[in-house]
Amino acid sequence: MAKAKDFEDKFFNGKRDNVPAVLRDNPVAIAFYNLTAEEFKDGLQVKANKMQIAADIALGIDEVVKSNVFENGKQVIDWQKNDDIKGRIKIGIDDLLFEMTNKYDLEISFEHFDNLISESIKIAEYKFKD
Repeated sequence: MAKAKDFEDKFFNGKRDNVPAVLRDNPVAIAFYNLTAEEFKDGLQVKANKMQIAADIALGIDEVVKSNVFENGKQVIDWQKNDDIKGRIKIGIDDLLFEMTNKYDLEISFEHFDNLISESIKIAEYKFKD
């Protein structure tokens, strides 16, 4: 139970230990980074630049989420209940992951793709509450 709580804390609150400098001032991207590093650990472990790859994916997810959750600099009210917005986020993250796995030649299963996408949505819902 304590381990589950620690994971939840790490993902949702964005623990900052050992994160690349490019993420330090972005707690939401840190949460996506921690999730990516965990979910893609098997595919990333063989890469010398695994932290940079995870950071690139995290920043991409952060951008996809923000571009759908915010309009004209303001958060869309009740976006969490809007299936169209969540659908666009899912498609955007899926496209990003496909692009990143090709760019970095990563071996990632569809199950890990799906888990990362659904958990990213949960993080976004948590971080961008009304």
